[in-house]
Amino acid sequence: MESGNQDQNDMSHRIDRWIMRILGFAILLALVAVVSYYAAKQGEDASTPAAATAAAAAPAGSASYKPEEDLTALADVKVPGSEQFKRADPTLPPVPPGAVKRFKIDVYEHVTKVSDDFPPTRVWSYAVNGEFNRGNVVSAPKVVEQGDRVEMTLFNGSSEAMQVRVPHSIDFHSSELNPETAFRTIAPGEKTTLKFTAKHPGVFMYHCATQPVLQHTGSGMVGMMIVKPRNLPAADHEFWINQQEYYIGEPGGDGDLQKMEDKEPDVIAFNGYAAQYQKAPVEVGRGERVRVYLLNSGPSI
Repeated sequence: MESGNQDQNDMSHRIDRWIMRILGFAILLALVAVVSYYAAKQGEDASTPAAATAAAAAPAGSASYKPEEDLTALADVKVPGSEQFKRADPTLPPVPPGAVKRFKIDVYEHVTKVSDDFPPTRVWSYAVNGEFNRGNVVSAPKVVEQGDRVEMTLFNGSSEAMQVRVPHSIDFHSSELNPETAFRTIAPGEKTTLKFTAKHPGVFMYHCATQPVLQHTGSGMVGMMIVKPRNLPAADHEFWINQQEYYIGEPGGDGDLQKMEDKEPDVIAFNGYAAQYQKAPVEVGRGERVRVYLLNSGPSI
C-alpha cells in the first residue's frame, strides 16, 4: 500500500516538473517573439526611404559635433575640398532656343561657405545646362515663355565628380503633372525625363521631393523657374533673386536636420551667399527700366 502511494507521489512530481518545464519553455518562446518583433520593427524603421536617406547623408564625425556651439568661432576653419566664394550673377538668363525648351539638370553635392561668418557646409545643388554655381549654394534659374513646351532631363549625378551619395528627385510647381509618376526619386547615377507645357506665367519654385523633403530643400535643393507672360514689355535689365535658408552643421558636413525641423536657420541669404551684393552691388544706370523676379524658396522662413 505504501509502495503504491510512493509510486503515485513520484508520478505526481514528474508531472509537476514537466508542467514547469513546458511553462518555462512557453515563457521563453514568448520573450523571443517579443524581442524579435521589436528588432524587426526597428529594422523596418531604418529601412524606410527617409531613414535610409538621413543615415546615408549623415556627416562623418558628427558624434563630436555640438549643435549649440558657437559656429561663428569656426568661421575660418579649413575644410579640404571647400570651394572658394564666387559671386552669383543675378542677370536673368535668356529663354533657350528651339520649339521645345530643353534643360539638362545635374544634381551635385559640394562643400562651400554660405556666409563669411560661418564655416563651410556640405550642400546639395542643381546645375542647369552646364551652369554650376560652385562657391555658393544657389541653383540656376530656368526661363521660358507662357505656352512653351518644356523638356527636363534630370541626372542624379552624371559622373562621380558630382559626389552624389543619396537618391534625389525634382518637382516643378510650374507644371501640371502627376507628382507620383513625374517627380519620381532616382538613385545616384540614374536619369529621368519629364515634359510639360508651361501654361501659367509667374515665378515658380522647383525643388527635390525625395523624403525627407525638408532635409533636401534645407540642404539647398531649391530653385526658380520663370514663365514669362507673352508680349512682356522690354526692360533694360532683368534680374533674379532667390531667398534661401541654411542650417550649418559640423564644418564640412551636411546641414543640421534638427535645426531645420526647429526652423532655426543660421543664415538667410539671397542667391546662395549672405551679403554678396552688399560687397559687389547690382548696378544699373539712372532712368533704366529694371525687372526683378523674386522667389522665397525657404524652406521655412
